[in-house]
Amino acid sequence: MPVIASNVQLEVIRLFDELNQEKGLMPTFKETFRLQERYVNLLFSSIEKHPVYGDRAKTYVRENIIPNLNQHDPDLREVWWSVGRMFYTMEDCDQAEYWLRRALLNGYIGVDKDSNHAEIEQIPKMICKIYARQGRPQFATALGQYLEHHVGYDPTKVPGDLEKAAEWCLEQGFEVHTVGDELVFTKEKNDRGRSALHEATLDTKVKESIIPLLLKDDLLALRNASGDTALLLAVGKSNTAMARHLLKTPSLVHLRDREGRTPLHRCCDHKTLSLLLEALSGSMHRSSLTHADPDSHDASSLIDINSQDAYGKTALFIACAQGNLRTMRKLFDSGAHVNISVNTGVCPILACSSCTGISLTSRERMILHLRARGADPDQQDIDGDTARKELRKFYSSSKAVNKFLSLDPAVEIERLEKKARTERRGVTQLRARRGVCFHWDECLAGRHGAPHRQVDLST
Repeated sequence: MPVIASNVQLEVIRLFDELNQEKGLMPTFKETFRLQERYVNLLFSSIEKHPVYGDRAKTYVRENIIPNLNQHDPDLREVWWSVGRMFYTMEDCDQAEYWLRRALLNGYIGVDKDSNHAEIEQIPKMICKIYARQGRPQFATALGQYLEHHVGYDPTKVPGDLEKAAEWCLEQGFEVHTVGDELVFTKEKNDRGRSALHEATLDTKVKESIIPLLLKDDLLALRNASGDTALLLAVGKSNTAMARHLLKTPSLVHLRDREGRTPLHRCCDHKTLSLLLEALSGSMHRSSLTHADPDSHDASSLIDINSQDAYGKTALFIACAQGNLRTMRKLFDSGAHVNISVNTGVCPILACSSCTGISLTSRERMILHLRARGADPDQQDIDGDTARKELRKFYSSSKAVNKFLSLDPAVEIERLEKKARTERRGVTQLRARRGVCFHWDECLAGRHGAPHRQVDLST
């Protein structure tokens, strides 16, 4: 797991520093940075587990890398490029732009523009994405002009995107032509009853560069033969890239499917759920919807985190019924209520208690979190069933069930989390001892010119 690997890597960095101090050696910045870079990238990979790892990465970069980084040595252009990518990942646009421009202009172009084609292709495109986020398209234009003058061409231009988009649309069965720099559809749907956005959602090989050309206002809320908008389809297919494009129109999050399910109900992965929650938060502050839908389950009001479908299910209920602990916790953080029942009276804790396909440990953790937020294990559905009764299927006796349900959920959650932290720490230390079986003598000999075996610090 990236979380464990990041802790191991931090231990590698510490031992590397200790060894050099004992030997009286001063490693180069590049040598140290190679280890630091891997640590930061492992933290980025752990963000899906918990956002705190993103904060940890930001702090580490600002406190341990930037203060020691020479801003004027072009030999560090690869480091500048890497640091720029780090800040881009952290969504710090100002710092990302600074280091990317330095890598491009003072590094790759300034040193040897004829030998650095790959970097000169990639860096300007990332810088232009930053300008697009900031609403500064004129800066992207100026950068393109500068590159044309100093490099001989503008790598930010993707030739033929419009033509590629039109060709792709024709392959999907649409009648389409171009007017200026836009696509114009003769018919909004093809013979399969889908819009271009539906087809792009289903086509895993579609080039992402043509998707912005498909985001036509009259296609955004269009439904396919199953009654799904492109966003509902993208969410159901866990197509995060497509969902991100579509949610540039946040009001789309309020459109439901035929069963009254919102995108929150249809969501089954964390990245997409985060996008939906962000869009939901932003759209709630708008005075009206761009795309109203009079046929939705509850057209009289905007949806919220506790909206119910035609069967009375909330997104939290579905997460509990599926045994999805991580989704459940994310919904809790956004204000989901734990006692909203479906039409048959089943509440989230009862749905979780009767869920099959999850381990007893996961079930217990979910029930503890539900109880910590006020869920009642004795709340009955219309047949008189309760979570307490359902749990008897998974325990040896009613006494064991009652003992579990008598635990203080807050205290028990803290105990389990402390136990998990201790276990992770033990694994980290064990892996560090194994992973840092470093052939120090050979490594040090190599630094003085002697041949040495390549040592992998990444394990």
